[in-house]
Amino acid sequence: MISEQLSNKFRICSFLATIFVVYRHSFVIQAFYGSDLCSSQILIFLTRWIANLTEVAVPLFFIMSGFFFLDRMYNTCFLYKNMIAKKAKTLFLPFVFWNLIGLLILTVSKQETIPQDDLSLIRNFFISDYYGPLWYVRDIMIFMLLVPLYQWMFDTKFRIVLGLLMIALLIYWMPVDCTVLSSEGLLFFTLGGVLGKNRVLEYRLKSKWHNVAILFIWQVCCLFVSFWGNEWLHKFFYVIGLPAMWYGIDLLSMKVLGLIKKLSAYTFFVYVTHFYSIKIAKLSIAHFFHGNEIVAIITFLFVPLLVVACLFEIGKSINYYFPKFYALTTGNR
Repeated sequence: MISEQLSNKFRICSFLATIFVVYRHSFVIQAFYGSDLCSSQILIFLTRWIANLTEVAVPLFFIMSGFFFLDRMYNTCFLYKNMIAKKAKTLFLPFVFWNLIGLLILTVSKQETIPQDDLSLIRNFFISDYYGPLWYVRDIMIFMLLVPLYQWMFDTKFRIVLGLLMIALLIYWMPVDCTVLSSEGLLFFTLGGVLGKNRVLEYRLKSKWHNVAILFIWQVCCLFVSFWGNEWLHKFFYVIGLPAMWYGIDLLSMKVLGLIKKLSAYTFFVYVTHFYSIKIAKLSIAHFFHGNEIVAIITFLFVPLLVVACLFEIGKSINYYFPKFYALTTGNR
């Protein structure tokens, strides 16, 4: 069992990471200018900053998933079967439901060619081609099926194997990799288990100035450094960003933490509903204000927050009036 303080910190981290994901799907240059070229230096600067800042979101999700999942034992057929039955309800059913919604939206809007042969249709469905953000859920489900292998490596007699695996994954890992069996997912899911086994995340920095310092360094990197030209520099950026995000939460006031904790109850609902909501909102605004720099900047900065607020209220209403449907479509998360 983890402490209530650590549990609350996970909830807050999960919510903030979800906000980061929403912003990663809110880039507006293509929508407002029709290409990746943009005349607004302010918008380019903000886009680069947000792109760098939000890269830590998915690794944090994998770390938290690995932390909780690998903390338990599934070393008998009975426990393994029970785990699969539980994850079918909490992950697989929501995965199927929201991919069906994505497929319906794409079919109606005709924005993407849907394969005519059944095999390709099913294949694209289960790799989440029709609802991109759910690639994370897809890989989490695959990793969970491999849990006997993980737990063998976490046995103290085979720690050398786990150590070698971590080194291999660090070399193999490509930042922002969302392919099937993502290298990013493999590394950080395993890392979450390692951190959980060694109680690392319960450690707090001795001084808040240490929190401020690492957060400041991370933000300077986000604002002024380009990482895409150098793979190892890009990886080093994650080494700074992940702890900066984790320990930066400790700097938030109790009032802010209380508000985020309240909002975090609907984190998963926001995650699975934001993608097309954001897309519709920004494309609709861009349609009427094409090429308008001021509107593009306002849309980029504030529309994601407005969409999250609306989805929070929608999720709360659905949960109140249709609790069984809400539980089915979110895995009761």
